[in-house]
Amino acid sequence: MRTAFDHATPSGNAMMLEVLASLFYVTGDNSYRGRAETQIAAFAGEAVRNAIPIASLLSGIDFFLNGTQIVIRVGEGTDTLLRVVHDCCVPNRLLSVLAAGEECPEGHPAHGKKNIGNRETAYVCVGNSCSLPFTDADALRHALAWQPIRCSEVMKGTNDGGCR
Repeated sequence: MRTAFDHATPSGNAMMLEVLASLFYVTGDNSYRGRAETQIAAFAGEAVRNAIPIASLLSGIDFFLNGTQIVIRVGEGTDTLLRVVHDCCVPNRLLSVLAAGEECPEGHPAHGKKNIGNRETAYVCVGNSCSLPFTDADALRHALAWQPIRCSEVMKGTNDGGCR
């Protein structure tokens, strides 16, 4: 029987949880979400009994529950918003850069989101909700500045602070 305990390397079960969470976030496919939830349930009792040797699993759970997706649609000024994302510390970040005409898969919270004019446009998605579009680097920096990002903060624009 495999365990969730870390040794010299992270546990395989913990790594699988992060992979399943990433696949769920990128594809919007709920089968990955279900498999991630099954993985969490299988080791939940261990977290109660002895959390220290399962740090990687706990990190995977945090990523699954608090993953922040940043979707940038390519347009005029393509590198500006991308530079902002790279300059900000956003834990549990998953970045997608979509070329012109490329679409997020159905089921993804940014599915159907478009560029504003021909400009590079970013969306910050937490859970199943995405922010309003960002085309201004300072506005995106403002939204990403304080962590953890919560859906309500992004939607209201109250996430304030300092990225580089």
